[in-house]
Amino acid sequence: MLNNEYELGTLLKAVDKMVSNKDAFKELMETIKSFISLVKDYSKGDYCEIPVIKVVLIVASLIYALSPFDIIPDTIPVIGRLDDSAILTYVYKTVKNDLEEYRMWKEKVSIAA
Repeated sequence: MLNNEYELGTLLKAVDKMVSNKDAFKELMETIKSFISLVKDYSKGDYCEIPVIKVVLIVASLIYALSPFDIIPDTIPVIGRLDDSAILTYVYKTVKNDLEEYRMWKEKVSIAA
């Protein structure tokens, strides 16, 4: 991906749009909440309909986003969170279908409870 200038440019444009758009930022926060919820349900054995490699990818992206050791230090205003957003956006695009299936499952479970 990093060697493909078009893919990298497309990803950076999407991230830039996301961090400059309040609705998109809200969507990113909802995605993070869904990531956390999915990992919790997976670790409890309640939801196992996602490949383990995708769960590992989600966990790694959350750790990276929370880690103070980044490619671009978080202390740099505005662009400091750009790499975190890029990683989370990439992982979201990678697991989007699985995440949607999880959200539907979660909704069914909460309605049944």
